[in-house]
Amino acid sequence: LPLSDLASTEIRRKLAEGEFPSGIPEQVADYIRQRRFYMSEEKQVVKPTAKELACFCANVADQRKGSDIIVMDMTELSAIADYFVICTGTSAPHLRAISENIQKEAKEKYDLRGKIDGTPESNWIIVDVGNVMVHIFTEDSRNLYQLENLWGDAAKIDAVIKEKQQKKSRLIE
Repeated sequence: LPLSDLASTEIRRKLAEGEFPSGIPEQVADYIRQRRFYMSEEKQVVKPTAKELACFCANVADQRKGSDIIVMDMTELSAIADYFVICTGTSAPHLRAISENIQKEAKEKYDLRGKIDGTPESNWIIVDVGNVMVHIFTEDSRNLYQLENLWGDAAKIDAVIKEKQQKKSRLIE
C-alpha cells in the first residue's frame, strides 16, 4: 500500500464521518462500505456511486435468474441516466419478480426507492433508481426494441461476472 500521512485514528475518524481518505485502495474501500466498518449510526446507509448501483441492480437481476444482463455506461451519451442495466425475463411474472426484487433490495441496502414503470403484460418494465435505469424485457420485446443497439456507443460493463470473480478470489485468499 502507498504510504499515508494520516494516522490510523484519523482514518477511522474520517470513515466514521462517511469520508474515504485518499490512498485507500478501491477494493478495501468497497469492503469497508459493504460491512459498514467504522461508520457511526447516522452514516450506516452509504450512498453508492452510479456504477456501484448499476452493478448491484445487475446482480439482483442475476440472482432472480434474469438473462443476457448488460450494464451500459451512459454518462457521456444521455441525460436520462448515468447507467442502463438491460436484462431479459422469461414471462410477465418473471419480469415482475425481477423488478420488485431490485426495488426491494435497493431500499434495504441503500435506502433508495426505485420507481417501477410499465407492466409485465407490456413485456417491458423499467425500474428507475435515480441515476440508474433498469430495463427488463421479454426476449421478443428486447429483440424488437434493441435498446443496446440504439445506444451502441455506450461502454459495456460485465458487472455480474466481475462480482462473481471477486467473490471467488476472496474465497481463495
